[in-house]
Amino acid sequence: IHQYSARRDKPFIAINCGAIPNELIESELFGYESGAFTGANPKGKPGKFELANGGTLFLDEIGDMPLNVQVHLLRVLEDRVVTRVGGSKSIPIDVRIIAATHRDLKESVKKGDFREDLLFRLRVIQLNIPSLRDRAADIPDLARYYVHLLSKNFGTENIELLPKTIKHLQAYSWPGNIRELRNVIEQALFNMEGNIILPNDLPAEIVDVSKNENPEKEHLIQAIQLSGGNITEAAERLGISRATMYRRMKKYGIMTD
Repeated sequence: IHQYSARRDKPFIAINCGAIPNELIESELFGYESGAFTGANPKGKPGKFELANGGTLFLDEIGDMPLNVQVHLLRVLEDRVVTRVGGSKSIPIDVRIIAATHRDLKESVKKGDFREDLLFRLRVIQLNIPSLRDRAADIPDLARYYVHLLSKNFGTENIELLPKTIKHLQAYSWPGNIRELRNVIEQALFNMEGNIILPNDLPAEIVDVSKNENPEKEHLIQAIQLSGGNITEAAERLGISRATMYRRMKKYGIMTD
């Protein structure tokens, strides 16, 4: 989106709202003045909004942003000015916001974890990206892209993905989505001999799943395993409700501790 916009020659700044401690995310976004807190840079520091001025700020996993920071973010979006932590000067900013989340923000609003007014402010244009398991037709191109991207790390080139290898990739449910696909391709590049990726170069669970006669059951089991037995998290991975998750588990006789 940034590269195809009129802002493509301006900064693109990204921040993962779920990967930064709550006590630091405000200063990361809005910056801070000298002496704002213990351990701060004595010269102060600009935040992501200032760094992205004129360009685009990508707020990844915005559903994990603390409520107190959501209040400040809403004010910045409304007023188009930012005030550093520990400061009083209003700094004008011109930033396009792109936000992403794996959470159902409507449900988060109902639970009181996300501000409804912020959701309305952010949701100008909404894009829903289907899970990888729901767009198997994209897998061959994505797999070849990651082969090309990662092969340089192994000192190889002109690597071939056999059609039967791609077939195994398309049969898998990909509970970890794109990140999991990237990791699988990297592992296959490590395992392969020569310059051809064979099915045997893939993780065993992917090859086994493609042979399974009941992929839906296997998808459920994979999601539960990846979630450490947490049914709520497993349901989120699969993009279904907790009630639907339990209903399908009962259907296939899947039990957890």
